Amino acid sequence: MTGYGDQQGVSSAPVNDALGKRACDSSGYAVFSKGDAGAIHVFAHHMLDSSQINRGHRLLGDWLAHRNGSGSKWVHLQWHMAVFEVSLGHWQSAFSRFRQHILPAVLTSYDAITDAPAFLWRLSLDAGKNSCLPWEPVRDRALLSLHRPSSPFVNAHNILALAGAGDTDSLDKWIERETQTGESPSDAPVIRFARGLRAYITGRYSHAAQELQGIAAQFSKVGGSRAQNELFTRLQESACRKAAGTRSAYAYAA
Repeated sequence: MTGYGDQQGVSSAPVNDALGKRACDSSGYAVFSKGDAGAIHVFAHHMLDSSQINRGHRLLGDWLAHRNGSGSKWVHLQWHMAVFEVSLGHWQSAFSRFRQHILPAVLTSYDAITDAPAFLWRLSLDAGKNSCLPWEPVRDRALLSLHRPSSPFVNAHNILALAGAGDTDSLDKWIERETQTGESPSDAPVIRFARGLRAYITGRYSHAAQELQGIAAQFSKVGGSRAQNELFTRLQESACRKAAGTRSAYAYAA
């Protein structure tokens, strides 16, 4: 096995053929692109943005299989691979990847502060399972992160971690504090997102759908790639479906 910056074992030709030197995703968001790891990262974004899930899964999987690594970039590439796996319904493979590569970073560093909660929410939405997921260590790391200077985008993922763990007490405290002390326009969408996500996890789906309406577009101005911000759209869509289902159940009961 080689380090993830080396180029042994997997040709970079498919990456170069697909992208040339482009270093932005389809939304224009700049993604890390330096070296071999950067090239495959930009390629992974291109595959996700163009819905070439099978090809992205195959080529990124081949690339990762011939390398090892650590740190935030390595974790993020594992996140991309897990997203491909979840998209193809390979939920157990994605979860095993999370436990092997992403969860250890949660326990020892801030290298997975956005990737870990984003992955668990994707798995929950796609596989319909949440109670058996290891939310507690992700929540614990998020609580530590909330006491550090962080971007609104990172704080949104901290909120994802609290909500995924069902920690409404911590959510309430954060919402109250930030509502009183929020200092910039970029804080507003995160506060709104927190309110919407709190409504979602407590079954108030109509309210959640209202709060989450258009939230992905707001986050695209705050930070994050199209692939990352897709999760916010999916949460809003899920809230709408659940709200419609709840209304239908009420109508049937009546």
